[in-house]
This record gives sequence, C-alpha cells and structure tokens, in this order.
Amino acid sequence: LRAALGAGPGGRVPRTATAALRSLAEDQRTRRKRVQRDSLDRALVDLLALYRDVLVVQVGARGPAARLVNEDMRPAIDRSALEGLPEATLQRMEAIVETRELLEANAAPLLALEAMALRLRTGS
Repeated sequence: LRAALGAGPGGRVPRTATAALRSLAEDQRTRRKRVQRDSLDRALVDLLALYRDVLVVQVGARGPAARLVNEDMRPAIDRSALEGLPEATLQRMEAIVETRELLEANAAPLLALEAMALRLRTGS
C-alpha cells in the first residue's frame, strides 16, 4: 500500500498519503471494534434466549408463546430449571441485558463480560 501511494526507496510516504493511511487505519479499528461488539451482542442474545427457556420451564408456562427457543437443549434447560428459582433466573437475565447496554455504551468488553459472569455464577 505504501508503494502504491508513492513511498520512496527509504519508505517515506508523501504527506498527502500519510493522512490517507491514518484514515484507513482508523476505519479498520472502528470496523474491528464493531464486529467484536456485534459478535458479543449476538452471543448475549443467545444466552438470554437460553435463560428465557429456563424461566418458561420454571414457571410452567403453556401455549404457543411458551415454546422453547432452544428445544434441542431441553435436557440442560430442564436441569437448570430444577436447580434454580425463577427469581434467580430473572436476575441472570437482567445481568445479561445490563451487559448488552454497557457494551452499547462503549464499556470495555472484557470488564463487562467478567462482571456479568460473576453475576451469572452467583445468581445476583
């Protein structure tokens, strides 16, 4: 890219190209960050759906709206439903929603996920 922008034998890039290179690098960082946050958000939505299914089983909901999103995980969902209370499941769901909001507000992803993991583990 530097050669295409007119870099000389010493690797020096013309001033006009330096700004373009900086802009390209910044655009790439922004795209990388967006892809990371979108991937994390999709994973959190999937996790939220799993806890939703646990809650459906815990409260014994019936009807079309109570169908499990993750029917293929039914044994694990049933096990989780028996091991906890609906209140704890709701608290876990709130932790996930709050983490999504933090990530959208530009919080450090690793920090937000670690805090969420602690809340999921303790159920608070």
